[in-house]
Order: sequence, then structure tokens, then C-alpha cells
Amino acid sequence: MIERESVTFSIKNNIGNVVSSISCHYYGDGFNWVLLSDANTDVLYRNNGYMTNLLEECIKYSEFRGCGAYLMVEVGNYQAVKLYMNFGFEEVNRQHIGGFEYIVMAYGKRDIKELLDCKFS
Repeated sequence: MIERESVTFSIKNNIGNVVSSISCHYYGDGFNWVLLSDANTDVLYRNNGYMTNLLEECIKYSEFRGCGAYLMVEVGNYQAVKLYMNFGFEEVNRQHIGGFEYIVMAYGKRDIKELLDCKFS
């Protein structure tokens, strides 16, 4: 698949430094899922709801595209998994990539089989 569009949402502190961000990747061509990646919040700014706000923007973006949203999170990252589950993401698969195990989580009522048939890397 060739990526058609990539959008990064971010929150900056009062001096203009990015303290929380996440990217959305839209592929189109009948693939009805937007990949969310590179989610990060600076340790000093965690537990302020920044990632929740950014996830809301990502969901709006994926819905605008007529897609569901999915992401992969490393097994053992309990804080992130809890955040995503509280937001409404569901575990749909597990993948082993580069010696690490990831949980594939999806949001939105789209064709899960289509998502599972794609090649994760």
C-alpha cells in the first residue's frame, strides 16, 4: 500500500515545544483503516489528558475519511493499553515484529478481516 496522506496532531507547551503528538496515516485505495503511530507524551506532561485530546482528533480524522482507526502498542505498555481501551479501542490481534510483541488495537465498526489481512511491518 502506498500512503496517500499523513497528518500529525500535536500539543505544545507555552514556549512552543511539542509535549504530546500522534500521527495518522491514510492509505485509501479501498483500505478502510487509518493507522495511528508515534504516539508520545513527554514524561513531564503525562496524565494531563493530552493524548486523550489527540486521540479524539485522530478519530475525527479517520471518520472524515470514512475509516476506522488502528494502532499497535508493545505488549507490557500497560498505561497505553489502558488508555486505548478506555477510549474504545479493542484488541484484534497480536503481531511479532523485530523481536517484539505488539497488540493490534482497532476503533470503529469496520471490516476487521480487512485489517487482519494487511501486512504489518
